[in-house]
Amino acid sequence: MFTDSSELVGRPLSLCSALFACCLCSSGLVTAADDNPLTWKGLTAYGTIDVGESHQSHGQPQNDYYSAGGYTFPNKASTSPRTLFSQNGLSQSVLGLRGEYEFVKGWTGLFKMESAINPVTLRLTDNHKALTLNNGKSITDQTAATDSSLTGPFSMGFYGGVKSATYGQLTYGRQNTPLKENFYRYDPLGNAAAFSAFGAYGTPAGGGSTENARLNNSLRYQVDLGRVHVDTLYAGPTTAQGGSGWQLGAGSKFDRLSVDGVYTEKKRAVVAAPLGIVGTVPAKSAATSVYWLTHTPPQSNLNAGYEYAAINSVSSNDALAGTVSDNKAWALFAKYDFGGPIVYAGYERITYSDPSSPRSAGFDSIGGYTFAVINNAAYATDKVLEAKWIGLKYPVTPKLDLLTAAYRYEQNNYTGNACTVPAATAPGTTVSVNQNNPCSSGTQRSYTMAVDYKLNKYFDLYTGIMASNLSGGLASGFAHTSVYNAMAGIRMKF
Repeated sequence: MFTDSSELVGRPLSLCSALFACCLCSSGLVTAADDNPLTWKGLTAYGTIDVGESHQSHGQPQNDYYSAGGYTFPNKASTSPRTLFSQNGLSQSVLGLRGEYEFVKGWTGLFKMESAINPVTLRLTDNHKALTLNNGKSITDQTAATDSSLTGPFSMGFYGGVKSATYGQLTYGRQNTPLKENFYRYDPLGNAAAFSAFGAYGTPAGGGSTENARLNNSLRYQVDLGRVHVDTLYAGPTTAQGGSGWQLGAGSKFDRLSVDGVYTEKKRAVVAAPLGIVGTVPAKSAATSVYWLTHTPPQSNLNAGYEYAAINSVSSNDALAGTVSDNKAWALFAKYDFGGPIVYAGYERITYSDPSSPRSAGFDSIGGYTFAVINNAAYATDKVLEAKWIGLKYPVTPKLDLLTAAYRYEQNNYTGNACTVPAATAPGTTVSVNQNNPCSSGTQRSYTMAVDYKLNKYFDLYTGIMASNLSGGLASGFAHTSVYNAMAGIRMKF
């Protein structure tokens, strides 16, 4: 199932050669038409292909299904240096179809269908599949994988609706939230997975759970009211994404200054993770071990708050562990255009509480996998996570942009049933890990710099580096608390 750079030499080099050939042709030998050649009678097929070479100071082999390919951000499983033929450094590779049709004067119907893809392995992105492939494996045997909303077909969006210049736009389906949209707009790196702390770590855009950056069965209404624009969303309860959620956003533009704010609440949100390694009867620190897929958990051996699927009811190939919480978040965004250089800044505060209505194990994830172990008591006292950032986009020339930013996460002291201090080494290995209590206060700092050269409207070349450092509770269980990722690549849009 897994693929590292050595196994992919033929396919990536062929793809890369083709892209560079297209680059040279389109930049000088061939002149493309101004109109999108894939548009016909209001229907437009479009896509993005983003590939390159990356190096992590501490990483893991690539996973065929993971959206970023390799780890670009600190992860507990990041253990050794890796150089990989990678993807999605500057933006997510996608294939999509959208359409618009004016059915009555002043009123237009619209729809959008968009899937995230892995251009290296030529598969649909499926981050939950990537997690299940790490079940029961020590950190030294894992491949890159994290939770994400990019799971399965149409993971980027599948919705339809109507719009009017006077009355605004109303859409229904699986779609980005107002919070997610603002993290795109007010991040100078545009949520680039290789260079942005928001592209590599989706928790802020999801208001506490990266899966909630895009919500199923959601109704979204956007309207301009003079100088103020309003953006609202409501999503009813679903099996995969938990309880109801809603968001309210508003903003304005004052000459060169743009500002926005968003408030959001989500009930019974879920964060997915792989199950831990197999062993003898696990202690309290191994409450999410694959051992419990085939053994009845003795309550005397586990902290309260965990729920387990019936034994032998879920295969390890389909099982996930989940942490459930009620989340509230609010965020402020700002940017100022100096007539060329643009300065970006923002702040978000996320509060996690134990769910008011606990969930039972055995429900399906957004990708169709099964949550075999559920933790409903991770936040006996509220966890608070704050995100702060400032950055700059500087057009050195009309075709060359310099992008730089500093990101900071801060966590408070809190209590819960998963606050066990890690052992001196990672389970099943001799790898030493940071032994701070995971529920103690901590910080994470990330600094990034990248350049993006636009050959034309279809192709651009980029390179950059992001370095991160963790301390306190945010470093708990990590083998390496200081890491960096460097990447160079090419992006094609059509």
